[in-house]
Amino acid sequence: MLPRGGTVLVTGGLGGLGRTVAEHLVAAHGARLLIVGRTPASQLPDGSREALEILATVGEVRYRAADVADPDALAREVTEAERAWGRGLDLVLHLAGTPVAPQWERLSEHELRTESAGWLSRMLRPKAGGCAAVDRLLAARPGTAVVLFSSVNGLFGGTGFGAYAAANAVLDGWAQRWAATGRRAQSLAWSMWDGPGMNQGSPLVAAARHRGLALIDPARGTVALLGALHAGVVHLLIGADPENEQIKPFLAADQLRGGTIAVAVVPGPGEDPQRVRSAVAARLAGEGIFARVAVTSRIERDRSGAPDAAAVLAAIGSGGGGYTAPEGPVEELVAGAAVDVLAVPRIGREDSFFSLGCDSVRALQLAEALSERLGARVTVGSLYESPTVRALAATIAAPV
Repeated sequence: MLPRGGTVLVTGGLGGLGRTVAEHLVAAHGARLLIVGRTPASQLPDGSREALEILATVGEVRYRAADVADPDALAREVTEAERAWGRGLDLVLHLAGTPVAPQWERLSEHELRTESAGWLSRMLRPKAGGCAAVDRLLAARPGTAVVLFSSVNGLFGGTGFGAYAAANAVLDGWAQRWAATGRRAQSLAWSMWDGPGMNQGSPLVAAARHRGLALIDPARGTVALLGALHAGVVHLLIGADPENEQIKPFLAADQLRGGTIAVAVVPGPGEDPQRVRSAVAARLAGEGIFARVAVTSRIERDRSGAPDAAAVLAAIGSGGGGYTAPEGPVEELVAGAAVDVLAVPRIGREDSFFSLGCDSVRALQLAEALSERLGARVTVGSLYESPTVRALAATIAAPV
């Protein structure tokens, strides 16, 4: 993706992430950089100015103040840099974004349905607007690769971070669009950087860790970035713990998307289907294999006697016999509310809400519906901590 001595556009200036990435590119790859940020060079904070001076002594680094969402300004700076380099642009690293720190203490005001137009625009402009400007830039540069720094919020959503989640989801969409045209493009969805980045000083670190999102220190992040660039996968999730129960539903969703491994299991006589499914999933996970495991009464076979893959996939997609009805009034109440909110025909006691289409908005709606039906407050956080009918019902103490 980047040859030795290659040329790179880094958007987002010299904040924590930009500085970490820029230092590695210059020192390890001899890259020539054009760093574009919104702050004029004369007004850079002392730390950023010192970092720029150090980088300039190590390699060829240019810093320009420009609005990354302004396609004309961005094209002008890149063209000038290419003229100075004497060659075209090899790689775009799009790191630009708006800090989310100002909303940490007022999360309820930043749910997507109540978000202000001004804040939504503020979040979308550097990421979505930046991608649109980069797209214009790439039109005349078919060989230029693109790497976008996204967030896990773009995939998982985030109550109280609706605009931020939407902005990152846009990045993921742009990467898919560029890759579909044959361009080398990636969107890297990071959890949280330890120190630099949008989450610096976040009071939500403990909650994120509980949900399986690790802090990534700069050294580990650099290694992960190198691995991602070599992997060549369009969309990568970095910093999520695949063993965490809150993450697994996203890694083995019920939709059989390309690349998902499907495993059908037939329990022995007298065996508990749910215990069998859990045991198989745990064994596979222990080997680093994350699959959609479903229990079925039989394995359909074709005329040659081999397993009929199409029939097995159809069985898995329709539930594969793995449905277990809710037990008791509380589970039935929880399941009923989930069915109404998620608009699904039924939900078993072991089914994850999030594998049935629950996102941050629906999670909020489900919490409100349960609170109303129970006469006691059910928080959105409890849905993430207990994402199945059985688990959530067990945490609800209010009598029915």
